[in-house]
Amino acid sequence: MERRKGVQLLVLFRLLSLAACLDRSHFPPSFLFGTSTSSYQIEGAYLEDNKSLSNWDVLTHIPGLIKDGSNGDVADDHYHRYMEDIELMHSLGVNSYRFSISWSRILPRGRFGGINPQGVAFYNKLIDALLLKGIQPFVTLNHYDIPQELEDRYGAWLNAQIQKDFGYFAEVCFEEFGDRVKYWTTFNEPNVMVKFGYENGKYPPNHCSQPFGNCSSGDSSTEPYVAAHNVILSHALLSKYTRESIRFLDPIIYGDYPPAMRQILGSRLPRFSTSDKKKLQHKSDFIGVNHYTSLYAKDCMFSPCEGGGSEGDASVLTTGERNGLAIGKPTAMPNFYVVPRGMEKIVIKDFGYFAEVCFEEFGDRVKYWTTFNEPNVMVKFGYENGKYPPNHCSQPFGNCSSGDSSTEPYVAAHNVILSHATAVEVYKRKYQAKQGGSIGIVMATTWFEPLRDVPVDRAAARRAQSFYVPWFLDPIIYGDYPPAMRQILGSRLPRFSTSDKKKLQHKSDFIGVNHYTSLYAKDCMFSPCEGGGSEGDASVLTTGERNGLAIGKPTAMPNFYVVPRGMEKIVMYIKKRYKNIPMFITENGYPQGSDHNTSVKDLLNDKDRVEYLRSYLSSLHKAMRQGADVRGYFVWSLIDNFEWLYGYTLRFGLYHVNYETQERTPKLSATWYQEFLEDSQVLIQKT
Repeated sequence: MERRKGVQLLVLFRLLSLAACLDRSHFPPSFLFGTSTSSYQIEGAYLEDNKSLSNWDVLTHIPGLIKDGSNGDVADDHYHRYMEDIELMHSLGVNSYRFSISWSRILPRGRFGGINPQGVAFYNKLIDALLLKGIQPFVTLNHYDIPQELEDRYGAWLNAQIQKDFGYFAEVCFEEFGDRVKYWTTFNEPNVMVKFGYENGKYPPNHCSQPFGNCSSGDSSTEPYVAAHNVILSHALLSKYTRESIRFLDPIIYGDYPPAMRQILGSRLPRFSTSDKKKLQHKSDFIGVNHYTSLYAKDCMFSPCEGGGSEGDASVLTTGERNGLAIGKPTAMPNFYVVPRGMEKIVIKDFGYFAEVCFEEFGDRVKYWTTFNEPNVMVKFGYENGKYPPNHCSQPFGNCSSGDSSTEPYVAAHNVILSHATAVEVYKRKYQAKQGGSIGIVMATTWFEPLRDVPVDRAAARRAQSFYVPWFLDPIIYGDYPPAMRQILGSRLPRFSTSDKKKLQHKSDFIGVNHYTSLYAKDCMFSPCEGGGSEGDASVLTTGERNGLAIGKPTAMPNFYVVPRGMEKIVMYIKKRYKNIPMFITENGYPQGSDHNTSVKDLLNDKDRVEYLRSYLSSLHKAMRQGADVRGYFVWSLIDNFEWLYGYTLRFGLYHVNYETQERTPKLSATWYQEFLEDSQVLIQKT
């Protein structure tokens, strides 16, 4: 009965569509349409079959850190129900599925222990079952979670040792799965991982320092850049291996960080050594784009800033509103607006070992690999505000027991970058030629728009971007951090050694783009700022509002606004900055609030999600018509799942999950996506 009502609503939705529209046939026949998940968020079985504790297993068991006190011990029980979930994908009609491999399931102790055959067997079964249904695996090597032992032994992303670990992990994955996997990404959103792990300390390892957070350890002025540096070099190492066998993207594609980052950060931004730069010469085959929303950006460097969210060292205030009007339709998630037009202007050794295990075990069937998912998020929440493991931060970013928000995010990011380089080098050297796959990295992206139409806010918006995406991609692509970061951070930004630079010469094949929302940016470098979200060293205030108006329709998630134009803008930004490297939209989706007052009927009738997906796909298509080399699009997410710090209070799934019974029920959006993929006149309105 509920499904019949959903179909009726869908028919009504069609009738309301305008005549000027496009459907599945407007996209190339080879275009990948899929759904996305990550291992920690859906697998469960957190200590089953010899899996070890990950940093997220540890963090989610610390009281008070997760909004609803939940954890991913069971999550969606995908580990036992993967066949059922594959049937859901098949019923949707998708031709690809993006997922991540649990490092702690494949290598429970990193390089310090053996390969877990049960973990390898699980992913082999998953990959084989996908291929039998005609679904292409699109694999991410790291989506925030790492074996806790690496954190305990040597500090994970703050130590260059992680490059070897990541390289080994990647090589195992290439060896095991590379014969069937043709798309690999090294990291998912390393910019997010670094910012939240080492700047504000909200993600593991919860490192930060004042004013970014109150963590027990960490240095927000340096650690994010060190961590990012290691991520970049880890990615670059894998690029080299595979060939022969927008803070993050500049290094990955051009070999150095964006000039704006170099200029602002100075010595706080690490340098790529000669060996690093050589490694960065091995380019990614494509870029994965996680895009959800768009925001305005206002300069905080040359003008005062009040309210909104500051983009730290970039001295930019981001907001979803301008003159009282939202940048797009707000959603249930804070700072998440529907802005379809936004696409236009936007550990190392251990990881290497882990990657190699994956390549070895799965590479015969996996053709798309990504090293990290949103490393920029991981670093920020783990080492700046301390909200993610290892919960490092320092005042004013958080109140953690350890961490330095001024330094740790940069150290962690440095190691993430080098870990990515390690994995890429391994794949290109040993596996790519025989397995025929490709490897990249997945970045969290937000489109920043100036809060005010003044030079300082326009510069702040650019600075906010440099400290978010180019922080990682500049070293991975160009061999060093953005100049703005170097200038601002100085000695706090790690340097790439000669060997690091050599490693970074191995380039990614593509970039994965996770995009959801947009914000305004206001300068805090040359003008005062109060309130909002400070983007630390960038000296930018980011906000979703301008003159009392949201940048787009708010959602159930803070700072998540519906700003469709942000999709077009961020894709065009990456196209221009990184010479039109191939991209995949690896995450894009809409959050529903879920509490005891929300009925299942309302959750199933997700008309706002349908409109969000429709408008963002339309914006993406505009960017593609302008020449952006986008090769696939993945909805986040297939099913409702554990949403990190929000626990189970937010739902992104096309399918509703009853967490007590684990029953999956299609929402209106699942029906819409299915019919869109079938070319059955499900229309996408042109913008």
